[in-house]
Amino acid sequence: MAINPLQAPINYAGMVPQINIGQQFSELGQVLAERQKRTQAEEIKKTYAIDLQGVINDPSMKKFNDFSLKYPQQREAVKDVASRFTQEQQDSEFNVGRDVAVSLEKFMTRYNKSCQTPKIQTASKKPKRKQIFH
Repeated sequence: MAINPLQAPINYAGMVPQINIGQQFSELGQVLAERQKRTQAEEIKKTYAIDLQGVINDPSMKKFNDFSLKYPQQREAVKDVASRFTQEQQDSEFNVGRDVAVSLEKFMTRYNKSCQTPKIQTASKKPKRKQIFH
């Protein structure tokens, strides 16, 4: 093969594929953000399932109230179920809570009284020191 002097030199650098690193990093960032959203959604679903199972296992007014405060979008459904409690059941739970609060208050007052240090009465006269050397 003869070299053609009229032909321009071959540009081998132009044959190397051009890589846009900035675009690839932005795509990677988007993929990671989507993955993080999916994992957060899965965690929210898990905690919701656990909380809902707790309400189903122990259907008390406190559980229903806690659940409705944590998940306000479910408030109407929880309100419907909670309305099935009779007034007597609601009063009973309130009375139990009141009794616990009163008991804790009594305990704390007794505990605080027992923790107070008694005042030590000092003698009016100073004790005499023994003389070792005469």
